Amino acid sequence: MKAKTESWLNFARADYKSAKKLLDDEELARIVTFHCQQTVEKSLKAILEEYDIIIPKTHSLIKLFSLVPDEIKTIIDVNEDELLPIDKIYIDSRYPVDTGIFPYGSPDIEDARMIFNAAEDIFNKILSAFKK
Repeated sequence: MKAKTESWLNFARADYKSAKKLLDDEELARIVTFHCQQTVEKSLKAILEEYDIIIPKTHSLIKLFSLVPDEIKTIIDVNEDELLPIDKIYIDSRYPVDTGIFPYGSPDIEDARMIFNAAEDIFNKILSAFKK
């Protein structure tokens, strides 16, 4: 594994650990979802780095995932449907908005747990792919 790839994964791991530590605080549910999005984003950027694919300046998980080679998508067993709920988080979790990222506004702790579980699954699949 390239040093820059490992660096991306270390940053992703820090976001993952941050989300996990904050997961039980209702007031921080929005922050948990942000760290979950960042975990997945940085994990996808690690894949792109490892395969010498230019990493675009974007936070869109869907755009990043579209650049992942098909053979790697098969190995990590992740699809766009899994990424969509997490993909919507970046901007809405960082700034006040009228409607929020969920139909009823900001995420609650149950939303945060759902997003965390999805991000954790994706992160673990990507980490496993690097171990092979």
